[in-house]
Amino acid sequence: MYKKSFQIVKFAIVGFLNTSLGIVLYIFFVKQGVYYQYALIIDYVCGIMTGYFLNSYWTFAGAINSKFVFIKYVTVYLFLYFVNSLLLEFIVKHCFITPIYGQIIAFSVISIISFLFQRSWVFKLMVSKIHRS
Repeated sequence: MYKKSFQIVKFAIVGFLNTSLGIVLYIFFVKQGVYYQYALIIDYVCGIMTGYFLNSYWTFAGAINSKFVFIKYVTVYLFLYFVNSLLLEFIVKHCFITPIYGQIIAFSVISIISFLFQRSWVFKLMVSKIHRS
């Protein structure tokens, strides 16, 4: 139980750092006049790189240099980007919320989905090793 709880804490720390970077980049580019959906793409590209490294080598306990894990990670983030993009578009167009605040709202949903997919599919092997030890 302790390892599982600590894993959630580590995921939250990585998520906070990665999200902070993403939000700073997103806000920066939106404020520079970049279309918010393009800013979201930049946010995701940076997030994929930093998040994969931190989660695979720290959060989910171990260096697995597997191209398959990376492919699953990218696949999840492409799915998350698609959902995030649709949700953000809905919030901005139908709820009349600015893109910056809209992304903060969308992120709260996306982060839960992200954790579930990463834990149950992307890093499943690493998670099962933690529970056996």
